[in-house]
Order: sequence, then C-alpha cells, then structure tokens
Amino acid sequence: MLRIIQIIFVILPLCLSAQVDSSKYFIGGTLGIGYSSRILTTTESELELIEKSYNELEEPTVSFRTGLRGGIQIGENSIVSAGLLFSQNGYRIDTLEIASIHNVSFRYKSLEIPVMYQYTFIKNKSIKPYLSAGVAGSFIINSSMHYMRINELEKYKENASDGVNKLQFGALVGAGISKRFYEKYTFLIESLYHQNFTSIHDGFLERKLTNVSVNFGIVYHL
Repeated sequence: MLRIIQIIFVILPLCLSAQVDSSKYFIGGTLGIGYSSRILTTTESELELIEKSYNELEEPTVSFRTGLRGGIQIGENSIVSAGLLFSQNGYRIDTLEIASIHNVSFRYKSLEIPVMYQYTFIKNKSIKPYLSAGVAGSFIINSSMHYMRINELEKYKENASDGVNKLQFGALVGAGISKRFYEKYTFLIESLYHQNFTSIHDGFLERKLTNVSVNFGIVYHL
C-alpha cells in the first residue's frame, strides 16, 4: 500500500506541473453502487471441473464505493485524477449443502486509491461525454462471511481474513457524462468496470474480484 501511495505522489506532481491555471484543478466526492463477483481461473486441468462448478454456483452481490477525488485538466480534452475511496465488494453462494448453510456471502471492505485518465469528446459544451481508464490499488481492511443455517432464521457472521491477500491491484475502464453548473461545479454520472489482477487467495485456483458500478459525483473547480 505504501508503494502505491508513493507512486501517486510521483505521478500527480508531474500532471499538475503540466498546467499552471489554478481553475483547472478540482476536488469533490463520489458515490457508486453496483454488483461485484468473483472469477475463478486455473491452468491445472484436474481443477477445471471445480472451476466450472464454482463459477456456475456463485452469484454477484451488491457493492458500493464512496470517497474523495481530485485532479487537474491537462489539456482541452484530457483530465488526470486520483482518489481515496472506501469500497465493499464480494460474492454470494445461494446454498452450501455440504455445510447445511444458505444465503452465504463473502464481503471485502477496502481502502482504494484509483488513478484515472479521462478523455472528453466534446469541448465547450455544458454536457460532455467521456471515456476513462486507469489503475487502482486497494488494501482490504476487513473480510467477513455472512450466512444462515438451514431451517433457522438467525443470521451469522464470521471473520474470513485467513489467507486473504490484503493488497490488491487492478484496472478500471468506464464511460460517463459531465454537466457543468453554477460555474464552479460539475456533476458526473459514470459507469465503471473494475477488474482486480491479484487473487484473493493464493493457490492453484486464482480468485479475482470484479465489479461493475454506476457512480455519481460532484466536483468543485478551484
């Protein structure tokens, strides 16, 4: 996580030095909601049946992300930004008959630092469509398993941090529109796809979290 922060502090000053007009700087907040899931892959042929079974058994679960973002416009159509977000991702399994439990979900709460590049297609318009792409490092601060026992109504929660790779790294791509209002403010709606490259657990089966979300944000232009 420290290495990720160091990289950001190297990249951002370079971006900021590209533009001296302070009106190009912005800071704001974002809130997103979506679905996350876990994708299992393996290169071991004897594990392919297990891979297929889990990929069919597991289902997406609701996810969210919220936090601060800031950045700078480095050209007529280009923006570079970074953020500090709190997010929750995971996946669910309807029934684990061997364990006599159902409605099982795994949740991973993280601190996330995305660094994004945004390209706007139409300039000098109040509503601007754009594409975005970037990378994100995250640190899992809490892992939990939630479930119910068959023939019981009580919900259970257990710690699920054993063996979890807390430091995650991934990529993001997205598209959205921005609307400028009151001169100093911009409202954003953006869809994002986030794919982690780091496996949640080590082993022959790679378990990587993925997320699709719709994000809303407001930024203030300094």
